[in-house]
Amino acid sequence: MSISDIEAEARRIIEEAKRKADEIIKEAKVKAEELDKKDLGEVLTKEEVESIINEFKERFDKVMSEYMSREKKIKENFSKWRDSIIDEFVRKILGVKT
Repeated sequence: MSISDIEAEARRIIEEAKRKADEIIKEAKVKAEELDKKDLGEVLTKEEVESIINEFKERFDKVMSEYMSREKKIKENFSKWRDSIIDEFVRKILGVKT
């Protein structure tokens, strides 16, 4: 197989992939438009909506808990090192021992 044959085959494969991708995108757009026109209640059951809301709340609570934990650790570390940093500054800059 020559290089030009390989290039031609590659172009054919790429064109076929583009065609299939365009079909998939077109189908997805049609489906999205259909779902967009429907009321949320028609798309999801009440239980599914509640499940999604609960999952979001759980994820939000987890993120907030992690944030609060990190904030607490940062504040604790700052408190631990604050006095030693001040002492070091005073000792080195002013030459005074505390």
